[in-house]
Amino acid sequence: MALLTIRQKTGKINAVIPHKLLINRQTVGVMQQKEVKVELPAGRYEVAIQSMIPFISATLPVIVQNGVCNVVTFRDREKVWDVVFLD
Repeated sequence: MALLTIRQKTGKINAVIPHKLLINRQTVGVMQQKEVKVELPAGRYEVAIQSMIPFISATLPVIVQNGVCNVVTFRDREKVWDVVFLD
């Protein structure tokens, strides 16, 4: 099994907003920390990070290999909108 690490790059606010994690269009869980690790067989996957607002998401094809550090990093840009609309 290979290890895939998914990291959320945070900005100045440093708050982590929960996101749904999908692999090959199947929901794996909700990401509530800055980093999660998923064990997968080596292969090609479609990794999607979805906001709790369903229509905001990003998808990336990822090749997971054994014996290699497999890392996906994403940045959350929703925080700007949260600051504008929640104040």
